Formats: sequence, structure tokens, C-alpha cells
Amino acid sequence: MGTAALAVATTAAGALAAAAVCWGFADGFGLHRLAELHTGARDLELLAGLLATALVAHLLVPAVARHSAGYPAR
Repeated sequence: MGTAALAVATTAAGALAAAAVCWGFADGFGLHRLAELHTGARDLELLAGLLATALVAHLLVPAVARHSAGYPAR
């Protein structure tokens, strides 16, 4: 959730950086609990998922903006 929120509010490079930071926290503190970064299969799957989430969220911003352009603001 945090990765997508950050990706929407920044540039493409910022979205990828946000995904990498989120992966570091999730991998070091969530999966391994000792603040160690690992690159096993599970860890790399998490990184790939976060990168994909960040890119999709970032790329959806212009599409949503175009779609909602015709609607009045509330």
C-alpha cells in the first residue's frame, strides 16, 4: 500500500526508489527480523512485486487524470 501511494506522488525514478526502500524494510525487518537483506527466491519475488506495483500505480495516474477530466470537482 505504501509503495503504491508513494509511486503515485512521484516520478518514475522515484517510484522505483520507493519500491526499493519498501523492499528493504519488508525484507530486513518483516521477513528476516534481524535487519539483514537476503536475495533468496522469496525475497526477489517480493522485490519484483513491489517494483511492478510501483510502476503500475505510477503509470495509472495519467489515465485516471484523463478519465476524470470531464467530471466537475466536488
